[in-house]
Amino acid sequence: MTKRTSARWTTKELNILKEHGSLMTTKELMKLLPNRTAYSIRWKNAALGIFQTADTKQRMLNTRNSNSLVYGVGINDLVDDPNYVTQAKDSSGHINWRCPFYSKWTRMLLRCYGSNDVAYKDCTVSEEWHHFSAFKSWMEKQSWEGKQLDKDILVPGNKVYTEDCCLFVTHELNTLMHKNETRRGEFPMGVSSHPSTDKYVARINKWGKGHYLGSFDLVEEASTVYNEHKREHLLEVIDAITEDDTSDVVRTKAALLHHLELV
Repeated sequence: MTKRTSARWTTKELNILKEHGSLMTTKELMKLLPNRTAYSIRWKNAALGIFQTADTKQRMLNTRNSNSLVYGVGINDLVDDPNYVTQAKDSSGHINWRCPFYSKWTRMLLRCYGSNDVAYKDCTVSEEWHHFSAFKSWMEKQSWEGKQLDKDILVPGNKVYTEDCCLFVTHELNTLMHKNETRRGEFPMGVSSHPSTDKYVARINKWGKGHYLGSFDLVEEASTVYNEHKREHLLEVIDAITEDDTSDVVRTKAALLHHLELV
């Protein structure tokens, strides 16, 4: 049965909010206000200038069970903020807008804690970013529109999503160091074996297109040719980087120069 909510708040209800609004969680207030929904309670508290104390917020987080966590670790600590929603629906009930901050946060958690993709094996998210509000606060300060969250351009081989190691870059930059050029474990980056010969093939991706670099008798020869072309391409990319490509031009260029030394 759907809870019925009256339009006008009674004096008794308002007094309950004034006395307990900052000291009780929304679920606890709903027991004292059986005719009110969680959203209406949060909205009225905000309208009256009543906000939960830090101790109340922490108690609310501590009492959540694992089923309420996002991918077992994430805490949406803005869930009780009446001025924030993760999505909006049209009159037909279809979702027509999703919060970009929440979407990026949940996809990050999915990669680390809900995916079997070997590319994210052993990857984790910093404890600070387990809280949605911390990640959202950081992302709001970045140039993120039209870009992807990257964790290992700044720190090669990095496995932890954290403020010090992450930035937003275009898809092209995000896949620059590994786009379809590696057969993991068997051959060096950019090298593969020819299916019908004993030759080794070198290939590279430049500006979104694959390029055949040649066929060689030795793995080392193919790898050398690939690395030469990779260095040339990295220098071209570094020279062309603008604010449209990354949320931090200076750090991105410096990091790619470091990658250049590793090639």
